[in-house]
Amino acid sequence: MFAQLVCRTRGGAVRGGQGTPQEFAEDTILPSRKPPVAIALESAVVAGASIAADAIDAGQGGKIVVWSDGSTSAFGTFSARGGLNGGDGGFVETSGHYLSVDGAVVSTAAFTGKAGNWLLDPVNITIDSSLANTIGNALVGGNVAISTAGNNTPSTVSGESGTTGDITINSALSWAAHTLTLTAAHNIIVNADMSGSLTSNGTLVLAGNTLTLTGSSSISALSMTGGALNVTAGTTTLTNAAISAGTLGLSGTGTLNMAGAWSNAGTFSVAAGTLNLGGTFTTAGLGTFSRTGGSVKLNGTLDNTGATLDIGGGGQFGVGGLSLLTGTIKNGTVLSNDGTMLGTNNNGVLDGVTLAGISFTNDGDLWINNGLTLANGLTANMYNWWNAWYFNGTGKHIATPGAATINLTGTSLLVGTICCSGGETLQIDS
Repeated sequence: MFAQLVCRTRGGAVRGGQGTPQEFAEDTILPSRKPPVAIALESAVVAGASIAADAIDAGQGGKIVVWSDGSTSAFGTFSARGGLNGGDGGFVETSGHYLSVDGAVVSTAAFTGKAGNWLLDPVNITIDSSLANTIGNALVGGNVAISTAGNNTPSTVSGESGTTGDITINSALSWAAHTLTLTAAHNIIVNADMSGSLTSNGTLVLAGNTLTLTGSSSISALSMTGGALNVTAGTTTLTNAAISAGTLGLSGTGTLNMAGAWSNAGTFSVAAGTLNLGGTFTTAGLGTFSRTGGSVKLNGTLDNTGATLDIGGGGQFGVGGLSLLTGTIKNGTVLSNDGTMLGTNNNGVLDGVTLAGISFTNDGDLWINNGLTLANGLTANMYNWWNAWYFNGTGKHIATPGAATINLTGTSLLVGTICCSGGETLQIDS
């Protein structure tokens, strides 16, 4: 079977399984019988069949919709390309409560314009090796969106109360350009690598409620050489990420958790939401922050050896500075050039650190491991009278190479868990 609708200035539209008079009129296609057009319970495009809605000369690609209210099988070739001499790619939708597109060939490419879009809209979807290959091939020429949050959400499907609206990725996905958008009614679960070479226009948009990433070398061990990974909602955890270039974007209500041993030579772009810096990492491996909002919390272990970390708004963490320290900063120099307070929620740890600058204030208890050095001229303040510095480890001492001031304002310097107990001594060096 071959169906083709072409136009030199605009691609046509092919709709299988549904249609309204307005939609058919809009696309200059007349239904084969008077509306209302019945909604198909089953739609199928067999392997070897071709459907094209291409613009030929200059114009936008058309629309192809293969849709049913039950089972949709789309195994053929679908083309909605922009014109040779101008025009954006078109739109292909394959939609059904139960959807199978393994082996389909989809192109929404544009020769000179913007790439088009292919939408997969089932109730649930599990991406195995065959489907991963199909999606990867489609991403070569256009964008791909997978949604379990559209017309086929579990709540709209009769007899499907046991389904959850999940997108589950069980096989490696890779692409070099264009946008893969995942939108789930419930969870996006990635149990495999999602790598390849992301280029400057290769973008993964994650918009599920909760995203758990458990692959071994990408996303869960993210290998990113460019492009962008944007978290706009839900919770995303990246474990053992190695980012040599590109952008990790955070906006909306999203939460991005960094975990494991990770490094970033790219950019954290934070507009809203919460960025949790967990795991183990270095100051050099923080990357660059482009920040207009949101919160940045350090709950892992930062190795600051040989480096200077500015927790203020003009430092490494961008506008607003470090929002909260509940993890550990090891070694090096820590300062706050704009006076941003170090919030700790009574759990922050400084291990072998030098405090520098003109003024440094902590809000919440600080745990000091292996001594604390105060730079010459520093004034250290405790924001509330109930705040304390707890000295632990092998070196229970405060040192300064010159003159420094500690404003206790009713607070305490404590050795161990109880002040001055057990014969312990706090040593003050100059």
